[in-house]
Formats: sequence, structure tokens, C-alpha cells
Amino acid sequence: MERVWFTFEIYEGQEAEYDKRHDEIWPELVKDINEAGFTNYTIFRRGNTAVGYFEAVPDKKTALEKMGKSPANAKWAEWF
Repeated sequence: MERVWFTFEIYEGQEAEYDKRHDEIWPELVKDINEAGFTNYTIFRRGNTAVGYFEAVPDKKTALEKMGKSPANAKWAEWF
């Protein structure tokens, strides 16, 4: 298991839209996240700064490669 954290900024004025889209996360995306090996996935917010954390099983490289093949993830990235 490998621990991973990341940060990003939410565009000014887009906070409500960001929250709305994450409240509506697609079941097929959640399934692919879990199957790729992401566990304890959480995103925290303070203002427009987001900090994400997840644990990747067996490791980050493997989990990210699996997510890279996910049609739901590609659709989410385009939509988001």
C-alpha cells in the first residue's frame, strides 16, 4: 500500500459547481476507483484549496494505470 496526497485550486466562483458535481459522483466511477485499488479516498477543502488523500493498493503506479483505462474516469474528466 502506498499513501498519496495531492492539492489543487478550485476556480474562483466555481465552488458551488465543484461541490454539486462531487455530490453527484457516478456509481460506475466509484466502482472503477475501488477496483483500481484506491482506498480511503478523501478530498478536504479550505476555501478554494483542495487537498486529496488516498491509499493505493498495491501501489500508486498500478492504481493510476488501472484508472487510466477506465471509460468512466475518461468521461468524468471530460465532463468535469
